Amino acid sequence: DLHKAIRRQRQMCIRDSDHIFPGYEKIALTLAQLKNIILEKEYPEWKKMLSAVNCIYIITDRKTGKNYIGSTYGKEGIWGRWKEYAKTGGHGNNVTLQKLYDQDNNYPNNFSWSILETLSISISSYEAINIEKCYKQKLGTLAFGLNNN
Repeated sequence: DLHKAIRRQRQMCIRDSDHIFPGYEKIALTLAQLKNIILEKEYPEWKKMLSAVNCIYIITDRKTGKNYIGSTYGKEGIWGRWKEYAKTGGHGNNVTLQKLYDQDNNYPNNFSWSILETLSISISSYEAINIEKCYKQKLGTLAFGLNNN
């Protein structure tokens, strides 16, 4: 089954017990891992690295294979945005993801967070959103994924 193979591959990228930051390109976090790293343990190396840059990120619904593309462009970098996902149970106040959450509070356990491209911590919202739009177009997430704008 394709979805099981994807899950196994992503689990190989990082394990729950890993407190050492693996590098941006190796990140593929489940909701449990996201909460553990950001809310529960607040690992210093993770916080330092995820606060140092912004990014274009992808949330993959491992149940359906649909993707959501987002960007970060604040002073807190990736850490600040992903902290919202961890605090809200996985939806991060995103309308589409919140609908899935409202139907089933456990649904975000199907999600996996990964980084597609790192961006400067000082990038403007305008620049970051334009890069994000390019990824949405390339990956078809407006027509076939979880993006709605």
